[in-house]
Amino acid sequence: MTDRQSIQAEFRAGMKLHCDDQITARTVDVECGDAISIERKSDALFLHLLEGRVLIRTSNIEPVSVSPETTIAVKICDDVKLVASGPGKSNVFYFTVPRKNSFVSPLPEGILTIPPSDLPARRLLRLMVEAISIELEIGPSDHTIISRACEVMMILFVRQQLGLLYLDWAPDAIGYDRQILYALSAYFSRPHVNWTIEQLASEAGLSRSTFFNRFHEVFGAPPFETLRRIRLERAKNLMRSTNASLANISAAVGYKSETALIRAFKRAFGVTPGRWRDQRVTVEQVSR
Repeated sequence: MTDRQSIQAEFRAGMKLHCDDQITARTVDVECGDAISIERKSDALFLHLLEGRVLIRTSNIEPVSVSPETTIAVKICDDVKLVASGPGKSNVFYFTVPRKNSFVSPLPEGILTIPPSDLPARRLLRLMVEAISIELEIGPSDHTIISRACEVMMILFVRQQLGLLYLDWAPDAIGYDRQILYALSAYFSRPHVNWTIEQLASEAGLSRSTFFNRFHEVFGAPPFETLRRIRLERAKNLMRSTNASLANISAAVGYKSETALIRAFKRAFGVTPGRWRDQRVTVEQVSR
């Protein structure tokens, strides 16, 4: 251990910082046509494409093309190959982390994307990538900084999957409560289930009373009041970012009918979804 690493270890111990030494991060340049093989089936892969274009290939999923400033999470029990598809050189930042990590566990299996159009997330992701890249360059790197920055990137994926990415009131604590994340992941992956507190508590591996108290501690409100608000905010985001019909949006966010969504939306925001969407379009046209 170098003198710098010894100082870093003493600093972490004094600050009671936990450092996940199983996170492996690197930035690489890949020439067009060349490939990187990542043979770590027990790990999840997160990557951010800084420039160029790459294809993500696995043995059981169709290749996924990645454009610049896109961030990808790959949670597949399979080896992954990154192929630079050009033109020119591709600059890729990526890190791997065990699938059992508490930030990875709530994510669904498959390939998840945060596109460049998600500007708030994109800015924060780019900052984290730049911080890690600088730390890797100066060497020997401080793994505490790398670990924390990678955790921020993972939390953004968790918040996106749970419909929390666009909510400025979503508490930071949600990223650190594994049991609550399990319950939220189950809730949003099966929106048509008529969930009860007991079922959500079971998904979290907690008793009903413990789950209720923990949820209230994190969000400052009871579970179903919070989940109803999240569903309506997700509906807002879908109306803002897509041309999907209200019927499709209703199904996507877990309402049994378009009428049920309209009723809940108007009760919460004072206008119908259709009227809210029209007002958004008008405001955007005026601001251009």
